[in-house]
Amino acid sequence: MTLALAALTGIALTACAGLRFFDWPLASSMAWLAADAALATFGVASAVEVLADKVPALDHALDAAQSFLAPVAGAMVAVSVA
Repeated sequence: MTLALAALTGIALTACAGLRFFDWPLASSMAWLAADAALATFGVASAVEVLADKVPALDHALDAAQSFLAPVAGAMVAVSVA
């Protein structure tokens, strides 16, 4: 039971993170997410976030910037879907 619960938890977390197990096509308005430039940008941003989390001053600066940038980015993604 513990192994099954761990496997289901892993699947749920990867689904939340956007990892797709099936070859379902993206909507045409979201095709930019599959571009190499977008994937590289997201990879660099993830690496910076992980590394900056280890330095309190950088972590605080990124959190402060994200307070303003996250709603803007969310709005841009929402508009691209609509």
